[in-house]
Amino acid sequence: MKLIIGLGNPGKQYVKNRHNIGFMVLDEIVTKAETNGRSSLRSAKWRTRVGANVFQIEMNGRSSLLVEPQKFMNNSGQVVADLLKYYNLSNKDILVIADDLNLEFGTIRIRLNGSDGGHNGLKDIISQIGPDFTRLKIGIKNQYLTDTSQWSDFVLANFSVDEEQKLPEILDTTSDLVLSLLSQSNLSEQTIEIF
Repeated sequence: MKLIIGLGNPGKQYVKNRHNIGFMVLDEIVTKAETNGRSSLRSAKWRTRVGANVFQIEMNGRSSLLVEPQKFMNNSGQVVADLLKYYNLSNKDILVIADDLNLEFGTIRIRLNGSDGGHNGLKDIISQIGPDFTRLKIGIKNQYLTDTSQWSDFVLANFSVDEEQKLPEILDTTSDLVLSLLSQSNLSEQTIEIF
């Protein structure tokens, strides 16, 4: 079993924020599981487990859980640690999906371990379970982000109109990538530029 953890903030006011792109990717996977008719991809319903919304999918006979922590982003670490314990899993069994201010909008990067890159949600997870887990980072940086003192406001803002038009392609590509990663036993670091 794998845990696919999308980072975001709970609550309707955050749904379209840049910081919630991890939740958006998981929602896209759920939509594909429910509507595209792939016989190899079956779904269940959202449930609550250990401080998170959890959605089970089965693909090619392998079960995975999509996880949306229901604590605020900067407090995601304890939820992840509790889920690992609850399901008796290790760090090698998780993939964390998060936004990345250092990557240009439309860039996806897979890292097998490493630092938090300035992301407080990843920082909190690392403080709880250590740095050795796979991350899928989605770039949200744009030409308007020039002052680092504005980062917090930027990530908690909704995507621009131009970005929102491109977002479906990013979510589609990223969700397909996550589904393909679930069927691989050996992951490798890679960077994908959509635009």
